[in-house]
Amino acid sequence: KTGELTAKEVRDFKSYCERESNILLDEEKEYINIFWKSDILVTDASGIIPEYLMTNRPILYCYSQLSAEWTDFASAIINSSYQVHNKEDLIRYIEELLSDKDEKEQERQNCIKVFFGNVKNNSSAILNVLAKS
Repeated sequence: KTGELTAKEVRDFKSYCERESNILLDEEKEYINIFWKSDILVTDASGIIPEYLMTNRPILYCYSQLSAEWTDFASAIINSSYQVHNKEDLIRYIEELLSDKDEKEQERQNCIKVFFGNVKNNSSAILNVLAKS
């Protein structure tokens, strides 16, 4: 609708995705369910990264040419992700992760704990605060 792709380019892309056995084009507006079904997120700078972090699954963060100043929160998430600078990095990390070699798992868990607390007990903590009111 905004002119990035023509209608034909969209049809061609969808056809390509249908032909490939290792691609799933998810056109649902809600993405949380696909997060929990996925194994890895490959992304650039995006607001979905903190939400995906909560799955404690690997994130492959693809750098762009744009320069940015990151907050401590964003820097911690990026550092707990696999940092991809080129095609070779991407392939290497995917191969390692598919071989159950996840060297960033503890960093992700620490990042979740520092920035989100003990999420397993959040409901209980909320109820306790409300009960005391």
